[in-house]
Amino acid sequence: MNILCIGGTRFLGKHILRQLLEKKHSVSVFNRGHHNDHLPQGTKFYLGDRNQADDFLQLGNQKYDAVIDTCAYLPKQAEIAAQFFQERCECYLFISTISVYRDFDCDEITEEYPLAEWNGDWDKAVDNHTYGPYKAICEKIIANAFGNKSLIVRPGYIVGPDDYTDRFLYWPWRISRDKTMIVPDQDCLMQFIDVRDLSAFCIHLLEQKKNGIYNVTGPKEKLYFRHFLEICLQTLHSSTVFQKCPLEILKQHGLLWNFPLWEPALPELRGSSQVNLSKALKEQLAFRPLAQTILDSLDWHNSSRAKDYRIKTGLTEEQEKQCLSSLEISQ
Repeated sequence: MNILCIGGTRFLGKHILRQLLEKKHSVSVFNRGHHNDHLPQGTKFYLGDRNQADDFLQLGNQKYDAVIDTCAYLPKQAEIAAQFFQERCECYLFISTISVYRDFDCDEITEEYPLAEWNGDWDKAVDNHTYGPYKAICEKIIANAFGNKSLIVRPGYIVGPDDYTDRFLYWPWRISRDKTMIVPDQDCLMQFIDVRDLSAFCIHLLEQKKNGIYNVTGPKEKLYFRHFLEICLQTLHSSTVFQKCPLEILKQHGLLWNFPLWEPALPELRGSSQVNLSKALKEQLAFRPLAQTILDSLDWHNSSRAKDYRIKTGLTEEQEKQCLSSLEISQ
């Protein structure tokens, strides 16, 4: 296939590009050139800013079997792309998010669940309040422009090598240090997907000429936080001891929301880690072993970052000491 990727050089797009080229597809990339240091050989590159409609004109009347859009966060970005590519591609794959849903006050959220709405101006910056609603608007713009040529993928947390957010990495990194570790004294369900599995599924959908909307996260079976910690411990052969900390103490120190991928058991959030995957599973969504994601994420971190790099999420050493002190006082 002849495919154009908008964005495509930092995380998800980087892995999609790599797999497309491995499968001998013809690939072009359109972006601002900020993260092109390791652009795979064989990729045709167009330098441009998607926020400027005229920048797309350099593509001429080239027709594509598919356009993959990994980085539309603003409705205006979706509008510009839809207007230009409406007659220039056979499929428009838009990477959305499960954050488009109105709420998570429901078990087993399917693709038909109501979407978030935004009644304000579109010029407000992307933040925790606008991210989901803006993505929902982008979806509607793409669906209206491309009809049955639109393919919308809604991932949950995306993890694995090259994940610069550190949300998943925090756990194997911290557990690998072989020290007593503060963890919340409450279990919860978890959902996330390895970036390589998500990439493979997106390409599979394109090759099979699928359209429509798909929730795409994982794993296939329910995963609980306590089990996740055990798998990390076993995979890394770590001697770390988990010190469970009551939520009251975490709240006292303002740390309740500092544990990435873990969420407190609130009724209004119960559906956030119970997104229904039935539709994607029927289309052969597949998952690699969690242990592989754990090892590969840590290997990527250790091999590609400076030794003094500070993990961006989770608890700092000082915060853990504060919690341990509070635990000693309470006992």
